[in-house]
Amino acid sequence: MSGSLLARRLGVAAALGIGLACLATPAEAQQGNCQATVRAELTRAEPAGDVVRQSFHVEVSSEESCAEIQLDLVLHEIEPNGNGNRVRIPLEETLHDGQLTMEVKHEMPASNRLDSYEAKIFSCSRCVLDQP
Repeated sequence: MSGSLLARRLGVAAALGIGLACLATPAEAQQGNCQATVRAELTRAEPAGDVVRQSFHVEVSSEESCAEIQLDLVLHEIEPNGNGNRVRIPLEETLHDGQLTMEVKHEMPASNRLDSYEAKIFSCSRCVLDQP
């Protein structure tokens, strides 16, 4: 990502009151019988009345050609009174050809501020192929 594009994204995020503590968060997991890596990036934050509509781009990669992946996208929001709020978005998908891409949408109260986010894989299992 170019520096100017990053600066524009950070400027827009700052104008919307969104902290970008984690622009991209890679994480690895070896739970089950395979290993996978996940990256999450906040790609859009759009005010819409009393909420901010957020979109996160989540990418999972593995050396497996097919794997069942279970992961959480965890958002840390700060409420106007200063209290922290942890939002967990569970995701379960099948990875094919070593790659999986998801767009995850979330609505946050406009009065809150996104402090940070992270994606965590907690299960990666090779697909069980049907035997004839």
